Amino acid sequence: MTYRIADCHNDLLVAVRHQRERGHADPFGDFWLPQLREGGVSLQVLPVFTEEQFVGEGALRRALLLVEEARHLAELHADDVQIVQTGAELRAVVDSGRIALLLAIEGAEPIGHSLELVDVMWRMGVRMSSLSWNRRTMMADGIAERDTGGRLTQLGVDAIARMEDIGMVVDVSHLSEA
Repeated sequence: MTYRIADCHNDLLVAVRHQRERGHADPFGDFWLPQLREGGVSLQVLPVFTEEQFVGEGALRRALLLVEEARHLAELHADDVQIVQTGAELRAVVDSGRIALLLAIEGAEPIGHSLELVDVMWRMGVRMSSLSWNRRTMMADGIAERDTGGRLTQLGVDAIARMEDIGMVVDVSHLSEA
């Protein structure tokens, strides 16, 4: 039996961006792609994560740059990877021997309080999103917020409804236990 490996939690997109900002021309091809191949990864989720220094108004800007980073590395390595947006694309890419890349938002900071941005992210190819990371967002408490008793906010409930309407996967991995 052949197993397909999906890596659903790897901060490689942020790492690639950091390395490129420091002058490394192709960190994905030089470092990450060989590791993904060696590990037999068929699907790599690319979380668009908001680092602490970008929380607030910088979150959307950083998210846009990270999505562009994903597009850049996919174009540069089109023989090896492809960003997928549908199940059919996922199957076709994996069957071709390439690695499927799936764009995801990790933490809702880029969305902020504007649910219209869920649709914008969808149009940009994002197919999965969490509502929080370890910290609190406008939508939910993250896993590090154990003492607040916080749950989903009304905005979070509305965001999930919108994600369900358009078919976006809701990632619950970083939500608080409450």
